[in-house]
Amino acid sequence: DIDYTLFFTTEFKKDIFALFLDCGISESYMASSYKSYLASHDGYDLISHCEYLTHSGVPCSHARAEEFLSRPFEHYLIKGAKEMLEELRVRGHRLILLTKGAERFQLTKIQQAGLTSFFDEIRIVYTKEKEIEKLNIPEGSYFINDGAAETERIMRIYPKFPHPLFLDSHTNLVGVITSVQKVTAFREILNIVR
Repeated sequence: DIDYTLFFTTEFKKDIFALFLDCGISESYMASSYKSYLASHDGYDLISHCEYLTHSGVPCSHARAEEFLSRPFEHYLIKGAKEMLEELRVRGHRLILLTKGAERFQLTKIQQAGLTSFFDEIRIVYTKEKEIEKLNIPEGSYFINDGAAETERIMRIYPKFPHPLFLDSHTNLVGVITSVQKVTAFREILNIVR
């Protein structure tokens, strides 16, 4: 997974919202527009959201959105993400990035963050559970993710392999009962995945 696992998605979203605020769109309208957009689309896409706003009669700068998406995104990576991926590659692991969202937007984030070369496959999907079934994953594989409920569903499909759950600061598992192994740092993942 990329969002909240390798990538500071919360900070990234703040910067996207700032683009709209700079265009004169109020924070409250932006928040409701974002929710409305997500309710009618299979994942978020900045350019598509600009088009959505323009069709709603709200001026939005496509040029500013395109310029933002052309910037490097390495500063949004969680510290140590690239080093962990490099170490897993050195150890001979086959790495598949499985992420939910709008394909164009997710690929842009992955490319601009400099992550493309670390992965043997990149799959952008609507539901991870269905995609994992297609992958024919060998026993002994690991699933590293940020969502407890989603990871629990994956465990029901593939009960025989370990499932570390990477927790970022956005994740609040207080009171959540889960059998998923919790980790809080990339070094812990490297200690588990040999």
